[in-house]
Amino acid sequence: MDGIYAESGNETSLSHTLEYSPKNIYFINYTPVIVARDFKHLSREVSPIGDPVISVELHESAHDKWYEATKKAFQNKSPLFVIVNGKVVSAPMVNSGPISGGRLQISGDFTMDQVSDIIAGIKERNSKI
Repeated sequence: MDGIYAESGNETSLSHTLEYSPKNIYFINYTPVIVARDFKHLSREVSPIGDPVISVELHESAHDKWYEATKKAFQNKSPLFVIVNGKVVSAPMVNSGPISGGRLQISGDFTMDQVSDIIAGIKERNSKI
């Protein structure tokens, strides 16, 4: 299911190795923190350093879930996993504390075409966005 997942301490969970930290294996919780239906709006943007990113605005009902997930990830120094169509497309760390306000950006080593394809796929599978 498209969404954002937290790390799990359970070794029977899904596992993922980060490219920038190949010695660390992370286990991903089966239950998403945020699902694509929580996305109110998705758009293509360019980050301040010129990289293509996906900007997400969450429905107000998801703001508290997002804040709590980022708070826990920050405290545990663990990544959140962005899964689209069954694949981890990004696994950002929360480095500056919990995120409030219901807005986020998904970044990775994306081209603008890949960002467009990811957004189109999410919208196609979740027609409420």
